[in-house]
Amino acid sequence: MKFFDKLTGYFNKLFKGKLRSEPSIPDHVVIYGTFRHYIRKLRHKAKRGIDEAGLRLGEYDHLRLKTWEKARELLKTGYKADAIEALKKYRVIDFVVHQFYKKLLLLNSYVILELKKICDGAYQLVGAKLIFYCYENSETLESLDSVISKIIESDPSKILATSEGVQDRLNEQTEIDEIFDQVFGEKTRGDRVPIPTVDELVTKLEKELREEPPVEPQPLPTSPDESPSEAANGSERSL
Repeated sequence: MKFFDKLTGYFNKLFKGKLRSEPSIPDHVVIYGTFRHYIRKLRHKAKRGIDEAGLRLGEYDHLRLKTWEKARELLKTGYKADAIEALKKYRVIDFVVHQFYKKLLLLNSYVILELKKICDGAYQLVGAKLIFYCYENSETLESLDSVISKIIESDPSKILATSEGVQDRLNEQTEIDEIFDQVFGEKTRGDRVPIPTVDELVTKLEKELREEPPVEPQPLPTSPDESPSEAANGSERSL
């Protein structure tokens, strides 16, 4: 039974004088208890989603850095074609990372705060005012329940399993983007940073390599047992 329908049933019983199972329990306590239970259920559901999204975000962010370093080494050693392939993979992983970040932002900065705001609004209310407050916000809670489910069920990493046309799909509006725009406003569409092209990533990587400080040559060891660092220390002492 939906939460809104459950509260409606309580109201029907209340107006017919049949809600109380025990005279010692006021009507608003029965309804508020159901209301709080549903909020706790949604909070636990959102926090499980936060934990999972945070874990996946960390995994893919680590993979993104490793892929960038791999492309960097390939380009540095002259394997430009292989570096470009690595950057194509990096581009997709970067997209996945940003999608998981949006999932975290939605659950942390929207859902949890909305639940807290609704819960806090009931603290100073009693009697009929509390009953009607719970009733008025029941549909909002059901809407939040639906949003939480959509956010949790969305898996940005599925795009990594797509073999064809994946590069062209990166700029498409995803379900997470749609929810993000609805929650934080249409202006977020204009603020969204476009995903860099492979050519732009190659240019960035080449610039990074040009700006890398040159490695000073190490002096050759004077004996078979002497390491290059020991040889360097010896040459400094002789100076």
